[in-house]
Parts: sequence; structure tokens; C-alpha cells
Amino acid sequence: GIKFSSIKDDGSIREEEGYFSVEITVLSRLSNTENLKRVCTVLKILGAKVNKSCGMHVHLDARHMDSVKVKRVGKTFEKALPVLLSMVPVSRRGNTYCKASVSSIRGNRYHAVNLTAFSKYRTIEVRLHSSTTDFDKIMNWVRIVDSISKSTIKRACQSINDLTDWVKLDEDLIEYMGQRTALFSGENCSQSCQDADSTEQVGA
Repeated sequence: GIKFSSIKDDGSIREEEGYFSVEITVLSRLSNTENLKRVCTVLKILGAKVNKSCGMHVHLDARHMDSVKVKRVGKTFEKALPVLLSMVPVSRRGNTYCKASVSSIRGNRYHAVNLTAFSKYRTIEVRLHSSTTDFDKIMNWVRIVDSISKSTIKRACQSINDLTDWVKLDEDLIEYMGQRTALFSGENCSQSCQDADSTEQVGA
């Protein structure tokens, strides 16, 4: 009963005892995310769980772009990718389904940033993030990648400070990025350290 959302089977996810695998799609606007918030609330009520075989894919609207502009945005993401990679678990950085690179506009989709989605959906797909049922975590990531897509970055960014030279981000987002980077850097983090809603052990 939640508008612009759907659910279907997903055979690519590793099922665990007592659970079955699904893919959930939510179409939302940055200016009105109520339906996404409702989906996350329902998932928590139902006791939904994510694991390392799950991922979160964000499709950015590119209907106003042509292929030249999409390629330009791809170059921008390429320069921001080292910072984005530092914000996700190790299992996402070397994942077969989201290689740590940007696809060509007519390549295969299994890259951290998938430009082939433009021809099929008129979107740019960012496949890098681990799966989550946490609304705030989803929205922070969406706001970050949306801001990057609307910026021009002229050289590779190796740190958050580098990125903020080119991309305008709110202080709360910059703080969040720092927290994520620290969480997955292995610093001050034991083998049992976990992301809040994931079964993945950080540093494992």
C-alpha cells in the first residue's frame, strides 16, 4: 500500500535460515521521501535483515541529460570514487557485481557506477553501497552521490577534504562521511565491530 514501491524475488541474494530473499524498489524525490521512510519503517517492524550478499543501488534521474553529459558525470564520479570506496565495507570494494570503477556507457552494469542504466532507464546507477534498512543512512548516501553528480571535479580526490574542495556538502554530511570512513578504515575497530544494521564484521 506504499506508493511508488514494489517488491519481488531476488535469486542473487544468499538466503539465511528463516528468511527469504527479495528486492525492494522505491521511487522517491529528494524533496519528498515519505514513501521511502514508510518502507524502512515496515521493514524494521517485520524484522528484515541484510547480509553481505545484499546491496543498495541508487538510480539518479538523468532524463534531462544526453549521453555526452552522462559521460561527463561518469568522469566526475571516477574522481570521487576513492572517497566513496572508503565509506563502504571491504566486501563492496572488490565485489563482482560492483567493481571499483565507472562503466562505459555501453559496457556491463557490474561497476560501482553504472552508466549503462542511461540507455535502459535514463538514470545513472550507483551500486556501491551495502544494503541497509536504515532511512537516515540511505538518505545520507543519496544526498552525497546526488551532490557529486551535480558537481565538477577536476582532479582525483583521496580524502573527504579533497572532495569538499569541489562538492558542496552540508556539515552534517561531512561529519557522517568522516564517521563512515573511520568505521571501515580498521582504526579503533576490532574484529567484532559491525555496521549498525548489517551482519558484516568490519575489518574481517
